[in-house]
Amino acid sequence: MKAKANTTKGAPAPNQPPHLCDNCGWRGDTPDEIRNLWERVDTGGIMPSGQCPHCGALCYLDTPAQRLHAAAPALLQACRDALEIMQIAKAYFPQSIRNSARFRLLNIEANSIRPAIAQATGTN
Repeated sequence: MKAKANTTKGAPAPNQPPHLCDNCGWRGDTPDEIRNLWERVDTGGIMPSGQCPHCGALCYLDTPAQRLHAAAPALLQACRDALEIMQIAKAYFPQSIRNSARFRLLNIEANSIRPAIAQATGTN
């Protein structure tokens, strides 16, 4: 049985977050049953709520936790990039800039994200 797609990006259905396709962006209240579930999910990952009736990809409940989980790789990469930029700045900026209060503050902030990156990647 195919679900009716809610093609608008509007508010969720009352009292139930909509299901959101991880691939094509389909939103609806009733995704299809997942075929070959255990071949398609990773251990420790978020359990999908169904299968998209349009493209067959996995659907998830559109919740703040799911959005954060989806954004985590990009956030982690942004933190790594910030640390790399800081290292380059330390190597190439003149001493007068490196001694400025703003630069020292940026350096403190950059160093404060190192433990978070190590925890997220399991590299202590």
